[in-house]
Amino acid sequence: MYWKARCAVSLVALSAAVLGPAQTISGFGKWFNDQIANRITIQGERRIAYHQRTVSGDLQAYNDVEYGGQGLSTVTDFGNVHVTGAKVLGFLNFELNIQDSRFQDPQANRLSADIEKGPWTLNFGDIHGSLSNSNRFARFDKSLSGGQIGFKGKNFQVKALYSDVRGQPRTVSVQGNNSAGPYYLQSSQIVRGSEQVLVDGVLQVFGEDYTMDYDLGSILFVNKLTFEGRIIPPTSTIVATYEVLGFNGSRGTLEGISTNIDLKKSGRIGMTVMRQKQGGKFRDDLLTQRFLPPMAAGTPLFLDFAPADPLALKLYIGSTLQVLGDTYEFNEFNTATIILKIDVIDKIVTIIYKPKPVNTVQGDRDIVGLDYSLPLGDRGQLAYYQAVGRLTNAVEPKSGTARGFQLEYKTGKTEFTGSFRDVPDGFVGIETATFNRNERATQVGIHVTPSDRFQYGIDHQNARIQTTGLDNAPVSSRFSDLSAYIDVKPKGTRGLPWKLTQERIASNGPNGEATVDSTSLGTSGQKGRADWKLDLMNQFANGYSVIDTVRAKRNLNIQTLAYRLNYRAARSLDFNVNTSLSRVATTGVSSMGRDLLFGASYRPNEKFAIRAEVADSDAGQLATLGFISGSGFGYGGNGFSGGADESNFNESTNARNANLSMSWAANDKLSFTGNLNYYRTSGGVSSNVETKGVGFGANWNLNNSTDIDLLFDSSTTSFLDSPLVSSASTINFYVNGNPKGRFSYRGGINVLLTSGNSQFRQDSVGYEMSLNYLLAKRHSVNFSMDNGRLTGYLPQETRNMALTYQYQIWRTLALNIGYRIIDVVNRDKSIVSGEYSSRGFDIELQFNFGR
Repeated sequence: MYWKARCAVSLVALSAAVLGPAQTISGFGKWFNDQIANRITIQGERRIAYHQRTVSGDLQAYNDVEYGGQGLSTVTDFGNVHVTGAKVLGFLNFELNIQDSRFQDPQANRLSADIEKGPWTLNFGDIHGSLSNSNRFARFDKSLSGGQIGFKGKNFQVKALYSDVRGQPRTVSVQGNNSAGPYYLQSSQIVRGSEQVLVDGVLQVFGEDYTMDYDLGSILFVNKLTFEGRIIPPTSTIVATYEVLGFNGSRGTLEGISTNIDLKKSGRIGMTVMRQKQGGKFRDDLLTQRFLPPMAAGTPLFLDFAPADPLALKLYIGSTLQVLGDTYEFNEFNTATIILKIDVIDKIVTIIYKPKPVNTVQGDRDIVGLDYSLPLGDRGQLAYYQAVGRLTNAVEPKSGTARGFQLEYKTGKTEFTGSFRDVPDGFVGIETATFNRNERATQVGIHVTPSDRFQYGIDHQNARIQTTGLDNAPVSSRFSDLSAYIDVKPKGTRGLPWKLTQERIASNGPNGEATVDSTSLGTSGQKGRADWKLDLMNQFANGYSVIDTVRAKRNLNIQTLAYRLNYRAARSLDFNVNTSLSRVATTGVSSMGRDLLFGASYRPNEKFAIRAEVADSDAGQLATLGFISGSGFGYGGNGFSGGADESNFNESTNARNANLSMSWAANDKLSFTGNLNYYRTSGGVSSNVETKGVGFGANWNLNNSTDIDLLFDSSTTSFLDSPLVSSASTINFYVNGNPKGRFSYRGGINVLLTSGNSQFRQDSVGYEMSLNYLLAKRHSVNFSMDNGRLTGYLPQETRNMALTYQYQIWRTLALNIGYRIIDVVNRDKSIVSGEYSSRGFDIELQFNFGR
């Protein structure tokens, strides 16, 4: 599908570039513009080129570094194009995105289209597939590469799909560590939007309760810009269900159909049939990723996937192959993270590796589901659902029938909820990843709203989970959660709103008994120019935890205060404070955890602005308790997805940073920027460095045709767990000119100076220049050259010259014909890798899309 999409977009791009706006008969032209042209947006750039050249030296390095990683190819095609259409011809929506740059998201290549016509809907391509049912045991919600079709009548609805499966479902349970995160889900390259995150059974909302790094696979329960949010205490459990991409895995296929019939007062009946098949053999492909400079020593590089064999991974800085342990190392806990040990200022870092294979489907299975809901007048409904699931192509085939019901009923000012589910150990669902476990659970709730200003309620859930342990012996666990709340909103502007919540969690499982009692009180207010929010929480817990690798039963007490304040002192002056403090105590030992941010902004006019910010985050020394509350035992009936197969992270983290930034426009032609910054991070899953830096920039427009840019940056980095210290200063000076006439030009110089006690210090000096001459309206010639000289560790010199003739075929399409010379020379003659030379012609079609 990817290569078909590439051919399709080349035709679309060429047609759009050459034809331009419709220039036909006015009536047809207006219809074409209204129904097609004005509803399609094209953005991006692509370069399709033919190369005739001679290359000598390290051919592998040349191929990996030049021409977007396609150096030895006679024909190259790289760049990115994004095409979207909205209501084309009145019924078609589509999105097409193609990119070859390894600096971008590997999930970016996609083609999807949606057609809506009357009662019919059609979706195909890279879609998020689902079936039209409410049966929790025949649940399906997955990323697919295929198609689905649906029909919705007055009392009847049907939906069918057939597709490849892009991702493998997983569920992982992580204990809180008395910080906002990040919490690592033990998988990289999570399918965007596929996650469901719960904290102690409460569903979290992306963007409001947490942010997520899908490439790294981490969750942060705090807004990255404002530090608003809450810490997750060691007594709380984070349960995350998500899909992980499989690069070298064998994709499975899935087909299914669902129907719903509305019988009006007699209820609603639905049926679902699904079948999923495992894919064939694993692929054995290499993956190339590139990272743009500059990068300071200690910078983590996040691979898209964990490497199958970390020792077989190849890392290049520029064109020079690096040695593991000398210039880079793997994170101790996660081989998908690489830590640089040197500064990289002006060289691209290229990493080539074979990803660990991942199956998107485990085993062939089929499922037949039936659900029925009966309306209880206009006050609620009673729903029953069941499903028969089978695993067929296994040494021990499995089958079972899961059943459950759900009640929702409201009378007057009181609302009742209740549910029951019974899942046998033989039941196999579409999103099942592990077997030999069952659960029986109940839930009841009562919520009363006497008035608009007052509400109270109580909820209780109880679950019994049984799994198969060693020697096929059954292992039973029990879990219960009882909570009550009171929510008060005062009338008018007097008084403060507040909410009081009391919760008790009790569990009994393989790790022993545990209880957690939590009390929380929250309020907020606004007065004049200030608005604020205050939350208090107190927890008493009794259960098993781990301190210094010793597992024992302990009492635990956590007290937390969270406060947020925004204050506008004047029209041009703002302050904000976001803080949370926690006291964690156990066995006579206590420590403090905190998140604090203070910021101030001053902007008296459009020409001047200054911002100061200080942040301090510390999880506390007892954050590694790993208290087992039992919240993750049952996974909340989410499909019994299996957890990841790598070690869990439960380390305390500490981060401090301060930043002062300023911008000033002296006049319409001269402007300045400046910044001072300090950053320190430590902990088991952080880079453990301290960095101090200063920066200065200036832009001067001489005569509306010439721009001069100056940028200076200096930083010093020290490693907290080693005596290494590294300092780097960079100077960049560039001149851009576009005077009246036929000439335009660009020139600049960049300098890197390093110091410290590392044996991998590197200094560099480089310059670049280009001169463009307009021969005629669509004809121009360009000469460009750049030279870089690297001294110190792995000294090298790079020379690059090109002479190019360009013909602008149309507004967005140009033909380039040029001759290019490339020389990369090692100044240390004992080093043979990374040195190459090239001479030859390039004939290139260049597409640039701006609308």
